[in-house]
Amino acid sequence: MKKTEEGVDKKSAAQAFKEWWRSQPSTDLYVFSDGSEQSLDNSRQVGYGFIVYQGNKQLASFSAALSPMSHVFDAEALCLDNTSVIWGIRGSAAASSNWAYNRCHELLRQHNVGLKWAPGHMGIEGNEEADRLAKRAVSSTAAPAYGLEATPTVSGVRTVAKQLSQETRRKWWSGACGKLSDWYRGWSFSRPTVEYQVKAPPELTMPRHALHRWLALRSSHGDFSWYHRRFQHADARLTCVCGHNKSPEHLVLCRHSQRHFLHWPKRPAARPHNRATAVAYLGSLTPTDFVELLDCTQFYTRYCTR
Repeated sequence: MKKTEEGVDKKSAAQAFKEWWRSQPSTDLYVFSDGSEQSLDNSRQVGYGFIVYQGNKQLASFSAALSPMSHVFDAEALCLDNTSVIWGIRGSAAASSNWAYNRCHELLRQHNVGLKWAPGHMGIEGNEEADRLAKRAVSSTAAPAYGLEATPTVSGVRTVAKQLSQETRRKWWSGACGKLSDWYRGWSFSRPTVEYQVKAPPELTMPRHALHRWLALRSSHGDFSWYHRRFQHADARLTCVCGHNKSPEHLVLCRHSQRHFLHWPKRPAARPHNRATAVAYLGSLTPTDFVELLDCTQFYTRYCTR
């Protein structure tokens, strides 16, 4: 079985399925199924439904809820409505709802059961009825889950673990961020949604010389006049060749740098003219943009040298 009907649109696939169903023996049984996941009163609700036909005659139908700590993938493992689930049933059992996969494997070994994909929401009677049943299973009037269906699944537990991890990280960062200097926190004002991330930031892909400048700008610890004065670096050069004191934002305020903006495709619409506009512009640059800006202006190699 193919995961999808390659080169066939859903309308044509639906018509082909209807013709296939009409051509099948009227004594065979056909089961249409669906799963559903919705949010109800800020709580995730998951359920499934199926309907059984003999030929084109309805014989039975059923719908039920699953544990709120599950996902629609689990509902579709119980009631096949997903090509990835079908492949899981035909191959190795997935970790989530493993017991349902194993029962299907046993059923396939004992009986002559075939699996066939039908495109959803295309007017196929069995599909539409199964969809209605699945939606009823997640309504407020649905009966609660029971047995194995009431137990949390791997996918549901993973979601909860991810949410707890994110919430813990958010709370930690909220406390830690308040202890940072006003200067450092000011760099994220142009991107207020910036949060602490565990994964390696893209800045680490920059060459070391550029990363050094990037970190110095954000920490304000580096070849800057205030820094040299504070630590009494008597031999340090405190000014740029333009005569202004060295500062983190001077990279884009220096008249020598701004002359190079003519050759800088990502130059600001209006040239930075004070600390606030300079920080706003520098804070909007990606690591790649920042490296290109250094190369374009040659600020630290020609004008603001140590």
